[in-house]
Amino acid sequence: MEGILIQYEYSGDESQWQETVKEFVTNVKNDSQLTGKFFYSVFKTSEPNKRVHVGRWDSNQTLETLKQRDFFKKFTESMQNLAGDSLTSIRLQPEVETVQ
Repeated sequence: MEGILIQYEYSGDESQWQETVKEFVTNVKNDSQLTGKFFYSVFKTSEPNKRVHVGRWDSNQTLETLKQRDFFKKFTESMQNLAGDSLTSIRLQPEVETVQ
């Protein structure tokens, strides 16, 4: 599974951040074309205000399906607004995994 690692800092309204993240995760879970094919995890780190997201998908088709969803476009825009210039992302290529 390919993936993406997203990192940023956020010190704003915690409830706004939680609502944004939970709405996206709920939309992914409820999308029958993504269920079992796209996985998303959100973490707060031990460093104050640092957040990390990890997305993984089984194929380019799944990634393209996600990118076409209005909820993905809304989430991407919201995250850019919340994280500002601190947001960075990097694509991940699997080398060794315990499970898929």
